[in-house]
Amino acid sequence: MGPEFHRARVPVGGPLDGRDPSVAAAVAEQDSRRLFTELSALHAASRQEGRWAAVLTEREINAWLAIDLPRNHAAVAGGWGTDARVELLSGRVRAGCRVGAGPLSTVAWMEAEVRLRAVNQLGIVIRDARLGSLPVPRGPILKAISRRLETIGVVTEIRRFDDHAALLVYIPSTSDGRGSSHWLESLLLAEGELALSGETRPSVSPR
Repeated sequence: MGPEFHRARVPVGGPLDGRDPSVAAAVAEQDSRRLFTELSALHAASRQEGRWAAVLTEREINAWLAIDLPRNHAAVAGGWGTDARVELLSGRVRAGCRVGAGPLSTVAWMEAEVRLRAVNQLGIVIRDARLGSLPVPRGPILKAISRRLETIGVVTEIRRFDDHAALLVYIPSTSDGRGSSHWLESLLLAEGELALSGETRPSVSPR
C-alpha cells in the first residue's frame, strides 16, 4: 500500500466517475498528448522574442507519466521505479513512484515546497520523504536531485534558510543561436495545476 495521493492516481488521474476502462484509457491518451502539445507550443513561443506562458494540469502530467514516460522515455526513470505520479497543491508538490517488485514493493514518495526565489532561480525544500511509511533523511535526497540536475548542465546549490536545507536550481538563460535569452519570471503551484510565465529577450551586444 502507498500514500493516498499515489493510490488515487493509479490508474491515471484517479477514478473517472466509474466510466468504462477503455474510455478512461482514451481520456488518458488525450491528456498525455495534450501535455506534449502544450510543452511544444511553450518551447516554440520561448524561441521568439516576447512574453510566453503556460498552464499545465496535474491530470495531464500524470497521464504523461503513466503513458509516454514508460513508452518513449524509459531511460529517464533509470529503471528503478514505476508508476510515477504527482499531486499539485498550493505551493507544494507530492511525488512518488513504486519501487521493488511483487510483495516486496512499496511507494517511495516525498512532499516538497517549490517556489521561484528570483528570476530563473528555483528553491526546493523537502518537507517529508518516506519509503512506504518509513521516514527517509531529506539531505541525501536533495543531494541526489542536485547530482541528477548537474549531469544535464544545470547549476545547483544547497543552502540553509530558516533552519531548513533548500536546493537552489539556477535555470540557465540559454542562448538559442540568435542571441536571445529566456527568463522564467513566475511559477505558481496551485490545486491541480502549474502555471508559469516568462520572457525571451534579445541579448545586449557588448560594447
